[in-house]
Amino acid sequence: MKIVFLTRLFNPSIGGVQKHVLEISRKATENGHKVLIVTERYSEKLKKFDSIDGVYVYRIPIKNQKSRLKKFQIWFWLTKKRVIFREANIIHAHDVGFWLLPLKTFFPKKNFYITFHGYEPNSYKKIKNRVEKKLTEKITNATIAVGSYLKKWYGIKPQKIIYGASSTKNSIGGNLKFDACFVGRLEKDTGILEYLKAINLLKKKYKLKISLVVCGNGSLLKKIKKYIKKNRLPVRLCGWEKNPHQYISKSKIAFSSQYLSIIEALQLKKTVFSVYSSEIKKDYLLSLPISKNIFVSNNHFHLAKNIKNFLEKPNNYKKKTEKSYIWASRQTWENIYKKYLELWGYKQ
Repeated sequence: MKIVFLTRLFNPSIGGVQKHVLEISRKATENGHKVLIVTERYSEKLKKFDSIDGVYVYRIPIKNQKSRLKKFQIWFWLTKKRVIFREANIIHAHDVGFWLLPLKTFFPKKNFYITFHGYEPNSYKKIKNRVEKKLTEKITNATIAVGSYLKKWYGIKPQKIIYGASSTKNSIGGNLKFDACFVGRLEKDTGILEYLKAINLLKKKYKLKISLVVCGNGSLLKKIKKYIKKNRLPVRLCGWEKNPHQYISKSKIAFSSQYLSIIEALQLKKTVFSVYSSEIKKDYLLSLPISKNIFVSNNHFHLAKNIKNFLEKPNNYKKKTEKSYIWASRQTWENIYKKYLELWGYKQ
């Protein structure tokens, strides 16, 4: 079977969607299928055509990432290179539903699918975003949603619901080096500032000194450095890490508000603390099947209290951590890949 995945960003770019597409592609390749990735060439240093772990990668040259004409550049390239899709059995988009429009015109009988990975954290527009996703749903054979909350917020009816996966459960062990580990983008919606405010509050009000290692990067980096320096917090900034579980495994607890890093932490038997600053983010976190077994807060005051309660009596939460681990251990890339095969109607 020949599978073509469409995704805005891909390896070597680091992120949840990029990792998801790479892992599913690896599984498909291991099972004898041919996989092609079509993605944006976000840097001139990247090759226009590449091969990663047996997966073929075509990169669309974009002259200006912020240009309003970017969409038309992509459509033109897809039209010009439509031979890539001619022999494909499956054409599966990851969030970029509008990429399918020209392909649907040229190949009306092809099987088209899409995975809805998430929401627009800084620019959610209810009507616009709902219309876009519902239109995409109409031109595809079937869909997957990462999180059941997407049904409520976008009015879609996905055939499969997933929450991501990880394969870190065999990495449990090692000496503890940090009190907490944060994994994620350094943006408002991931709660990084609330985590820092919480450990600062614990330091000043409760005299608890919490060491933190931060794995991630983003637009708030300068603000974060300034806050850490001003409050003299024991925080280590590592930048993007391809394997953040090496830091999670050396920490007592995990700070995360994103599915992949939450699952990684739970597979390592760490207690997770999550924060939200919007209603959609709240539903995102509470839609997790094990949301009752992690600490979910909406501000740093509540977060600090939860951290303090846990550190004072960690044994009180062992059962919740164990239940979370059992659920997380089933969230493997192999199981996610099987759901893709079921969606496509392919029998192994």
